[in-house]
Amino acid sequence: MEKVLTISIASYNVEKYIAETLDSLVQSPAIDDLEILVVNDGSKDRTVEIVKGYEEKYPQSVRLIDKPNGGWGSTINASLQVATGKYFKLLDGDDWFETKNIAPFIEFLKKADEDVVLTQYTKVYEPAMNRELEVCNLPELTAISIADIDAIAMHSVCVKTSVIQGKLQITEHCFYTDAEFAVKVFYHAETAIYLPISVYEYRLGLGGQSVAPASMGRNFLQHEKIFKTVCPIVYGSEKLRKYRDSMRRMANTQYTFFLCAPVNRNTYKTMKAFSKYLKKDYKEAYKALRTAKKAINWCYLLYYIVAKRVHKQNNLD
Repeated sequence: MEKVLTISIASYNVEKYIAETLDSLVQSPAIDDLEILVVNDGSKDRTVEIVKGYEEKYPQSVRLIDKPNGGWGSTINASLQVATGKYFKLLDGDDWFETKNIAPFIEFLKKADEDVVLTQYTKVYEPAMNRELEVCNLPELTAISIADIDAIAMHSVCVKTSVIQGKLQITEHCFYTDAEFAVKVFYHAETAIYLPISVYEYRLGLGGQSVAPASMGRNFLQHEKIFKTVCPIVYGSEKLRKYRDSMRRMANTQYTFFLCAPVNRNTYKTMKAFSKYLKKDYKEAYKALRTAKKAINWCYLLYYIVAKRVHKQNNLD
Protein backbone atom coordinates (compact mmCIF):
# COMPACT_ATOMS: atom_id res chain seq x y z
CA MET A 1 0.00 0.00 0.00
CA GLU A 2 1.36 3.41 -0.94
CA LYS A 3 2.15 5.48 2.13
CA VAL A 4 0.93 9.04 2.57
CA LEU A 5 3.33 10.11 5.32
CA THR A 6 6.83 9.01 6.24
CA ILE A 7 7.66 9.79 9.88
CA SER A 8 11.38 9.84 10.66
CA ILE A 9 11.96 9.23 14.37
CA ALA A 10 15.40 10.17 15.73
CA SER A 11 16.13 7.77 18.59
CA TYR A 12 19.08 7.82 20.96
CA ASN A 13 18.75 6.20 24.40
CA VAL A 14 15.01 6.82 24.57
CA GLU A 15 13.90 3.52 26.14
CA LYS A 16 11.87 5.53 28.66
CA TYR A 17 9.82 7.28 25.97
CA ILE A 18 9.87 5.37 22.67
CA ALA A 19 6.88 3.14 23.47
CA GLU A 20 4.75 6.22 24.18
CA THR A 21 6.03 7.80 20.96
CA LEU A 22 5.15 4.76 18.85
CA ASP A 23 1.83 4.13 20.60
CA SER A 24 0.72 7.64 19.64
CA LEU A 25 1.19 6.60 15.98
CA VAL A 26 0.12 2.97 15.78
CA GLN A 27 -3.09 3.65 17.71
CA SER A 28 -4.31 5.97 14.96
CA PRO A 29 -6.92 4.60 12.54
CA ALA A 30 -4.66 5.98 9.80
CA ILE A 31 -1.83 3.57 10.68
CA ASP A 32 -1.91 1.94 7.23
CA ASP A 33 -1.09 5.29 5.63
CA LEU A 34 2.02 5.77 7.79
CA GLU A 35 5.59 4.74 7.11
CA ILE A 36 7.30 4.94 10.52
CA LEU A 37 11.09 4.89 10.25
CA VAL A 38 12.70 4.63 13.68
CA VAL A 39 16.36 5.53 13.24
CA ASN A 40 18.37 4.22 16.16
CA ASP A 41 21.43 6.44 16.48
CA GLY A 42 23.75 4.10 18.37
CA SER A 43 21.66 3.75 21.54
CA LYS A 44 23.19 1.84 24.43
CA ASP A 45 19.94 1.11 26.24
CA ARG A 46 16.86 -0.99 25.31
CA THR A 47 15.66 1.32 22.52
CA VAL A 48 16.35 -1.21 19.74
CA GLU A 49 14.73 -4.08 21.66
CA ILE A 50 11.54 -2.07 22.23
CA VAL A 51 11.33 -0.88 18.62
CA LYS A 52 11.81 -4.40 17.29
CA GLY A 53 8.67 -5.42 19.16
CA TYR A 54 6.68 -2.77 17.29
CA GLU A 55 8.35 -3.72 14.01
CA GLU A 56 7.20 -7.32 14.46
CA LYS A 57 3.66 -6.29 15.42
CA TYR A 58 3.25 -3.66 12.68
CA PRO A 59 5.51 -4.89 9.85
CA GLN A 60 3.67 -2.89 7.18
CA SER A 61 4.19 0.41 8.98
CA VAL A 62 7.12 0.30 11.43
CA ARG A 63 10.72 -0.15 10.32
CA LEU A 64 13.88 0.01 12.41
CA ILE A 65 17.00 1.56 10.91
CA ASP A 66 19.93 0.70 13.18
CA LYS A 67 23.11 2.73 12.66
CA PRO A 68 26.21 3.97 14.50
CA ASN A 69 25.92 7.25 16.36
CA GLY A 70 26.07 10.24 14.03
CA GLY A 71 23.85 12.83 15.66
CA TRP A 72 20.32 14.06 14.97
CA GLY A 73 21.11 15.20 11.43
CA SER A 74 22.39 11.76 10.51
CA THR A 75 19.00 10.21 11.33
CA ILE A 76 17.35 12.48 8.77
CA ASN A 77 19.96 11.63 6.16
CA ALA A 78 19.44 7.91 6.79
CA SER A 79 15.64 8.00 6.65
CA LEU A 80 15.52 10.18 3.53
CA GLN A 81 17.48 7.54 1.64
CA VAL A 82 14.62 5.04 2.03
CA ALA A 83 11.49 7.18 2.56
CA THR A 84 8.57 6.31 0.28
CA GLY A 85 5.73 8.42 1.66
CA LYS A 86 4.18 11.28 -0.29
CA TYR A 87 5.13 13.61 2.57
CA PHE A 88 7.94 13.52 5.15
CA LYS A 89 7.83 14.67 8.78
CA LEU A 90 10.24 14.49 11.72
CA LEU A 91 9.58 13.28 15.26
CA ASP A 92 12.03 12.97 18.13
CA GLY A 93 12.06 9.72 20.07
CA ASP A 94 11.02 11.42 23.33
CA ASP A 95 8.13 13.37 21.75
CA TRP A 96 4.86 12.14 20.26
CA PHE A 97 2.00 13.00 17.89
CA GLU A 98 -1.54 13.92 18.95
CA THR A 99 -3.20 10.61 18.02
CA LYS A 100 -6.70 11.97 17.41
CA ASN A 101 -5.35 14.51 14.91
CA ILE A 102 -3.32 12.10 12.79
CA ALA A 103 -6.26 10.80 10.74
CA PRO A 104 -7.56 14.25 9.69
CA PHE A 105 -3.97 15.29 9.01
CA ILE A 106 -3.50 12.29 6.71
CA GLU A 107 -6.77 13.00 4.89
CA PHE A 108 -5.55 16.54 4.26
CA LEU A 109 -2.19 15.29 2.97
CA LYS A 110 -3.86 12.90 0.55
CA LYS A 111 -5.43 15.83 -1.28
CA ALA A 112 -2.67 18.41 -0.75
CA ASP A 113 -0.25 19.35 -3.50
CA GLU A 114 1.78 22.10 -1.81
CA ASP A 115 5.47 21.47 -1.19
CA VAL A 116 5.13 22.16 2.55
CA VAL A 117 2.19 21.61 4.90
CA LEU A 118 2.51 23.53 8.17
CA THR A 119 0.58 22.70 11.33
CA GLN A 120 0.32 23.85 14.91
CA TYR A 121 2.28 22.05 17.61
CA THR A 122 2.05 21.85 21.39
CA LYS A 123 4.81 22.40 23.92
CA VAL A 124 4.45 20.05 26.91
CA TYR A 125 6.48 21.02 29.97
CA GLU A 126 7.80 18.37 32.36
CA PRO A 127 7.10 17.47 35.12
CA ALA A 128 3.63 19.03 35.41
CA MET A 129 2.91 18.41 31.70
CA ASN A 130 1.55 21.90 31.26
CA ARG A 131 0.62 22.54 27.64
CA GLU A 132 1.19 25.56 25.40
CA LEU A 133 -0.19 25.66 21.86
CA GLU A 134 2.07 27.18 19.20
CA VAL A 135 0.32 28.52 16.11
CA CYS A 136 1.58 29.88 12.80
CA ASN A 137 0.89 33.49 11.94
CA LEU A 138 -0.24 32.56 8.44
CA PRO A 139 -3.53 32.47 6.52
CA GLU A 140 -5.35 29.19 7.10
CA LEU A 141 -5.97 26.65 4.34
CA THR A 142 -4.63 28.99 1.68
CA ALA A 143 -1.71 28.22 -0.61
CA ILE A 144 1.11 30.73 -0.14
CA SER A 145 4.63 31.24 -1.43
CA ILE A 146 7.62 30.22 0.68
CA ALA A 147 8.68 33.85 0.28
CA ASP A 148 5.75 34.81 2.57
CA ILE A 149 7.14 32.83 5.52
CA ASP A 150 9.60 34.25 8.04
CA ALA A 151 10.53 31.42 10.43
CA ILE A 152 8.86 28.14 11.33
CA ALA A 153 9.92 25.57 13.93
CA MET A 154 10.78 22.08 12.76
CA HIS A 155 7.80 20.73 14.74
CA SER A 156 5.37 22.47 12.36
CA VAL A 157 6.98 21.32 9.12
CA CYS A 158 5.79 18.53 6.85
CA VAL A 159 7.42 18.49 3.42
CA LYS A 160 6.72 16.66 0.20
CA THR A 161 9.35 13.90 0.05
CA SER A 162 10.16 14.48 -3.60
CA VAL A 163 11.09 18.11 -2.85
CA ILE A 164 14.04 17.17 -0.61
CA GLN A 165 14.94 13.55 -1.35
CA GLY A 166 18.38 13.40 -2.96
CA LYS A 167 18.84 17.16 -2.46
CA LEU A 168 19.01 17.73 1.26
CA GLN A 169 21.95 16.76 3.48
CA ILE A 170 22.01 17.68 7.17
CA THR A 171 25.18 18.24 9.20
CA GLU A 172 26.12 15.18 11.24
CA HIS A 173 27.73 14.89 14.69
CA CYS A 174 26.26 18.25 15.66
CA PHE A 175 23.42 19.65 17.77
CA TYR A 176 20.95 22.40 16.72
CA THR A 177 20.47 21.02 13.21
CA ASP A 178 16.68 21.46 13.46
CA ALA A 179 17.29 25.06 12.31
CA GLU A 180 19.32 23.76 9.39
CA PHE A 181 16.56 21.33 8.42
CA ALA A 182 13.89 24.05 8.31
CA VAL A 183 16.06 26.45 6.29
CA LYS A 184 17.04 23.81 3.75
CA VAL A 185 13.44 22.62 3.36
CA PHE A 186 12.27 26.14 2.58
CA TYR A 187 15.21 26.70 0.27
CA HIS A 188 14.11 23.77 -1.91
CA ALA A 189 10.34 24.33 -1.59
CA GLU A 190 8.19 26.86 -3.43
CA THR A 191 4.69 26.63 -1.95
CA ALA A 192 3.15 26.04 1.47
CA ILE A 193 -0.21 25.76 3.18
CA TYR A 194 -1.18 26.06 6.84
CA LEU A 195 -3.52 23.50 8.42
CA PRO A 196 -4.65 24.79 11.85
CA ILE A 197 -4.53 21.57 13.87
CA SER A 198 -1.89 20.50 16.38
CA VAL A 199 0.00 17.35 15.40
CA TYR A 200 3.37 17.42 17.17
CA GLU A 201 3.67 17.17 20.99
CA TYR A 202 7.04 18.65 21.97
CA ARG A 203 8.33 17.56 25.38
CA LEU A 204 10.34 20.22 27.27
CA GLY A 205 11.99 20.35 30.67
CA LEU A 206 14.02 17.16 30.42
CA GLY A 207 17.50 17.25 31.92
CA GLY A 208 20.26 17.21 29.33
CA GLN A 209 18.25 18.73 26.49
CA SER A 210 20.36 20.72 24.03
CA VAL A 211 18.55 23.94 24.98
CA ALA A 212 19.43 23.60 28.69
CA PRO A 213 22.07 26.14 29.86
CA ALA A 214 24.61 23.43 30.67
CA SER A 215 24.25 21.93 27.20
CA MET A 216 24.47 25.36 25.62
CA GLY A 217 27.75 25.91 27.43
CA ARG A 218 29.21 22.63 26.25
CA ASN A 219 28.02 22.98 22.67
CA PHE A 220 28.41 26.69 21.91
CA LEU A 221 30.74 25.96 18.99
CA GLN A 222 28.18 23.61 17.44
CA HIS A 223 25.48 26.27 17.53
CA GLU A 224 27.91 28.68 15.88
CA LYS A 225 28.68 26.06 13.22
CA ILE A 226 25.00 25.67 12.33
CA PHE A 227 24.52 29.44 12.23
CA LYS A 228 27.41 29.72 9.77
CA THR A 229 25.89 26.89 7.73
CA VAL A 230 22.43 28.37 7.33
CA CYS A 231 23.20 32.10 7.26
CA PRO A 232 24.73 32.06 3.74
CA ILE A 233 21.71 30.10 2.49
CA VAL A 234 19.21 32.57 3.92
CA TYR A 235 21.08 35.71 2.87
CA GLY A 236 21.89 34.23 -0.52
CA SER A 237 18.26 33.55 -1.44
CA GLU A 238 15.79 36.31 -2.22
CA LYS A 239 13.02 33.79 -1.60
CA LEU A 240 14.13 33.53 2.04
CA ARG A 241 14.31 37.28 2.65
CA LYS A 242 11.68 37.14 5.41
CA TYR A 243 13.62 34.35 7.09
CA ARG A 244 16.43 36.81 7.85
CA ASP A 245 14.57 37.88 10.99
CA SER A 246 15.22 34.36 12.25
CA MET A 247 18.92 34.72 11.53
CA ARG A 248 19.03 37.93 13.52
CA ARG A 249 17.40 36.16 16.47
CA MET A 250 19.77 33.22 16.09
CA ALA A 251 22.75 35.60 16.14
CA ASN A 252 21.51 37.06 19.44
CA THR A 253 21.05 33.58 20.83
CA GLN A 254 24.65 32.72 19.97
CA TYR A 255 25.81 35.26 22.56
CA THR A 256 23.74 33.47 25.20
CA PHE A 257 25.67 30.35 24.26
CA PHE A 258 28.93 32.24 24.71
CA LEU A 259 27.87 33.37 28.17
CA CYS A 260 27.01 29.78 29.18
CA ALA A 261 30.36 28.48 27.87
CA PRO A 262 33.48 28.11 30.04
CA VAL A 263 34.46 31.58 31.23
CA ASN A 264 37.95 32.12 29.89
CA ARG A 265 39.91 34.03 27.30
CA ASN A 266 39.47 31.38 24.62
CA THR A 267 35.68 31.75 24.80
CA TYR A 268 36.07 35.52 24.74
CA LYS A 269 38.32 35.35 21.65
CA THR A 270 35.81 33.05 19.91
CA MET A 271 33.00 35.49 20.70
CA LYS A 272 35.04 38.43 19.39
CA ALA A 273 35.80 36.50 16.19
CA PHE A 274 32.10 35.74 15.75
CA SER A 275 31.26 39.43 16.15
CA LYS A 276 33.88 40.30 13.56
CA TYR A 277 32.38 37.68 11.22
CA LEU A 278 28.91 39.20 11.60
CA LYS A 279 30.12 42.74 11.21
CA LYS A 280 32.02 41.88 8.02
CA ASP A 281 29.63 39.52 6.19
CA TYR A 282 26.19 40.02 7.81
CA LYS A 283 26.01 43.63 8.93
CA GLU A 284 22.23 43.48 9.11
CA ALA A 285 22.38 40.72 11.71
CA TYR A 286 25.12 42.51 13.63
CA LYS A 287 23.15 45.77 13.76
CA ALA A 288 20.17 43.86 15.15
CA LEU A 289 22.16 42.61 18.15
CA ARG A 290 20.76 43.84 21.43
CA THR A 291 22.94 46.45 23.13
CA ALA A 292 23.77 44.08 25.98
CA LYS A 293 25.08 41.52 23.50
CA LYS A 294 27.34 44.08 21.85
CA ALA A 295 28.52 45.40 25.20
CA ILE A 296 30.19 42.18 26.30
CA ASN A 297 32.58 42.58 23.37
CA TRP A 298 34.00 45.83 24.79
CA CYS A 299 36.55 44.26 27.11
CA TYR A 300 37.41 40.95 28.69
CA LEU A 301 36.60 42.20 32.22
CA LEU A 302 33.02 43.15 31.29
CA TYR A 303 32.50 39.82 29.52
CA TYR A 304 33.94 38.00 32.57
CA ILE A 305 31.60 39.76 35.01
CA VAL A 306 28.47 39.12 32.93
CA ALA A 307 29.39 35.51 32.13
CA LYS A 308 30.11 34.72 35.78
CA ARG A 309 26.70 36.12 36.72
CA VAL A 310 25.01 33.93 34.09
CA HIS A 311 26.90 30.89 35.39
CA LYS A 312 25.82 31.62 38.96
CA GLN A 313 22.18 32.11 37.98
CA ASN A 314 22.14 28.78 36.12
CA ASN A 315 24.36 26.82 38.54
CA LEU A 316 26.89 26.14 35.78
CA ASP A 317 30.03 26.24 37.95
